[in-house]
Amino acid sequence: MTRKEKLRLLKEWRARLLLNGKAVDAVYDLLKLECPPIEALYATEQSYTRMVAAAVGDKHDCLNWYYTECELGRKPMRALLIDGTEILVKTPAQLLRVFEDDQ
Repeated sequence: MTRKEKLRLLKEWRARLLLNGKAVDAVYDLLKLECPPIEALYATEQSYTRMVAAAVGDKHDCLNWYYTECELGRKPMRALLIDGTEILVKTPAQLLRVFEDDQ
């Protein structure tokens, strides 16, 4: 898979998870509790994230970190590259740089 294809997939993955998050929020607002439909949506997000990670060659759980800790870029965080460079990770392109650095 080329870098351009990886980036396109990461952008699509992020967009779908953001959209799914809105659905989860709407269901939660309606029911006011965690429930099987919400748990199913979370499980689907996690499975989708693992599949995309495998497809783009993320061997160190960077996508999961971006999804859970960086909140898909809504809460940018710093990552240290192998050469000691520290970068702020907010976008899928910056995320791709993090795990490509280790390949």
